Amino acid sequence: MSSDASASVPASGHPEIAIAAVVFSLNEASLLPACLERLSDFPQLIVCDMHSEDETVEVAQKYGATVVEVPRVPIAEQVRQFGLDAAKTPWVLMVDADEYVPEGFYGRLVDYLAEHPELAAVSLRYDNLSFGRHVPHSLANSRKYALVRTSATRYPSTESRPHQHPRFDGEVADAPDDIPEIVHDNFRTVDQSLEKMLRYGRNSNGEAELLASPFAVPRLFVRGLIFSGSWRDGRAGLVLTMLNLMGRLYGAALAWERAGYPDSGWSKAQTRTLRMVTGTQHRLVRARDFVLRRSR
Repeated sequence: MSSDASASVPASGHPEIAIAAVVFSLNEASLLPACLERLSDFPQLIVCDMHSEDETVEVAQKYGATVVEVPRVPIAEQVRQFGLDAAKTPWVLMVDADEYVPEGFYGRLVDYLAEHPELAAVSLRYDNLSFGRHVPHSLANSRKYALVRTSATRYPSTESRPHQHPRFDGEVADAPDDIPEIVHDNFRTVDQSLEKMLRYGRNSNGEAELLASPFAVPRLFVRGLIFSGSWRDGRAGLVLTMLNLMGRLYGAALAWERAGYPDSGWSKAQTRTLRMVTGTQHRLVRARDFVLRRSR
């Protein structure tokens, strides 16, 4: 593998198809070696660095990557176009520094693209890790359009939401199951996960409905943990559910702040329900205390 734009394409049976790997990194020098060494089959390797303060650039160059300096932004989608513009190949695989492609991935992608020349993008599957373990229920059916045709894709620089699709000029498709998943070491520590969720919330438009009802957040917590099956992932599922809600609630609170803290109180129906719940809780506490006194 070489970072030279004129590098020869690896033997795949389809020399007319070439894919560049474009990796995005911000102070992730410790993650890059495991990511980059798995991309050695790709004829062009680009690392888009968001002005890292660690050894990201040195590590990238050690693995033969072309380093492209891009603005430091909270959401990688805002700078993905820089990587697309730097690629000299018909196709690009967008990779984050905490993602790891399986062995033989390049050849499998090329074969699939040769069978589907009409496509502008392919949605790939991801196996997400959280706190060092697989969480198939909390982050189920994870996909994103990471394999894109260079000439048919455009990333808006003003996108404020994470994991939003770019604009495509042409047909798109989901990768079949025989194309293996990319491992995504998404949530590595509690601090790193909380920072990510708060950053996403800070750069969202805010979900006003989260503050429209006193029952919205508890309802979402029950839906996320119980009904979606995150509880099956144990404590990792519980923590992910809580962190996700914290980020969303933070975004809603910031939107409320930007609006000048409007507060008209709860509706009559909501107030009646709250009073009923509060009264029920008080009666239950009195009943418990009565039973405890009688048992002494």
